[in-house]
Amino acid sequence: MGRCFALLKTSDGGSDWSDATAPPFSVSPASLSFISATLDFATPEDGWAYDSNESQPGGATDDQLFATQNGGASWVPITLGNLDESGMEIQALATGQNHVWAVLFSSAGDDFAIVGSPVNEDDWTTAPLTLPLGAGPVSAFQIVLEGDSGWIVDSDRGTLAGASLKNGAWTTWTPPCQDRSYGDAELAGISANYLVAFCPSNLIVSTPPPAALFASTNGGESFQEVTATLPSSVTGLAASPSGALFCYDEEGIAGSFNDGRTWQTVLSLGSTSSPVPNTDFDFVTLTVGYALTPAGELAKTVDGGHSWESVAFPSS
Repeated sequence: MGRCFALLKTSDGGSDWSDATAPPFSVSPASLSFISATLDFATPEDGWAYDSNESQPGGATDDQLFATQNGGASWVPITLGNLDESGMEIQALATGQNHVWAVLFSSAGDDFAIVGSPVNEDDWTTAPLTLPLGAGPVSAFQIVLEGDSGWIVDSDRGTLAGASLKNGAWTTWTPPCQDRSYGDAELAGISANYLVAFCPSNLIVSTPPPAALFASTNGGESFQEVTATLPSSVTGLAASPSGALFCYDEEGIAGSFNDGRTWQTVLSLGSTSSPVPNTDFDFVTLTVGYALTPAGELAKTVDGGHSWESVAFPSS
């Protein structure tokens, strides 16, 4: 029996949910779960949905990308024009004020391409800058966009490289943690000038430094270490528009309301194991935000992240 991808929508801040038209993903019957779908909207009308690591029926491994320009009423497949090569995989995608940007890898190449399109049309072009392929086993990318500015972190057994978006062009950027004694950096953007980065210890080196938090107030040109008592572990670092910081640790959701100097558990999940990567935060106003927990549940805050409650979905 086949399976399908379901989508719910809300128009009252998450109090009530109803069925919405889902992107027509092809889901392999052999796959045990489908947890790799990502949605990202630039405006209430313009959004994108893509999968990663989900084999399609027949064994194809190309990622699937869909777009909507009518608020999700309908979805159309995006082929990226002449960029859509055999075996091309989407590594990361994010939407900014005017553009949607993605990092792609082609099995025919040996590096990663940055591609983008205006949010209100399907007109993808490739940036001149490419990102390097590391030694493996798995490269990871994070795209952070704030207005017309942006940053990409390229990680592979540590932070490998970076790119910065200024005046519509991507250029080489030295991210924090680009020291092989640190692990993969996690970046959170608060404004075009204010960035925060978490740098974990790199466990594959003999004497790694302790995990550290760094902040930039000049758009990533330089970073200073923040003296902080960090949570026991950090996964999914994110920031609200007001500047509060959030992450997952072994207890649940941890928050900081003083630029990362101190942290407190704001939602206990009763977990004794480390969080899984499929977690996310998204603030829609200064005070209203959502968090996807490691268990796949959705939590909501209406007071800027000081308190959180579970979101109840329709039973059918």
